[in-house]
Amino acid sequence: MFLFLQVDSVMDLTIIGVHRDFRKRGLGAKLMERSLELAKERGYRLATIQCTSAYSASLAIRYGFTEVFTLPFSDYKNEKGDIIFNTETPHTHFHGLVREIL
Repeated sequence: MFLFLQVDSVMDLTIIGVHRDFRKRGLGAKLMERSLELAKERGYRLATIQCTSAYSASLAIRYGFTEVFTLPFSDYKNEKGDIIFNTETPHTHFHGLVREIL
């Protein structure tokens, strides 16, 4: 991945989430802003995030991330062919996003 992206290191935002009882207060935005500030302070040129929530993916896109892949949860099946992740709309895909740090 590093060769493809032509960077030596990447800031991976593993989990950006807010408990449902505390949503709609700007906390996700503050987490994202501080994470990106930290990436810049530490000299990262690129940040990545993988989202299982449509809300987190939407937040990342609002902060300049570009979606580079999606995987439908319905594609994850066990050996019997049963879907492993039974998610509700709008959380139907795993999202991979990337953003350049300027």
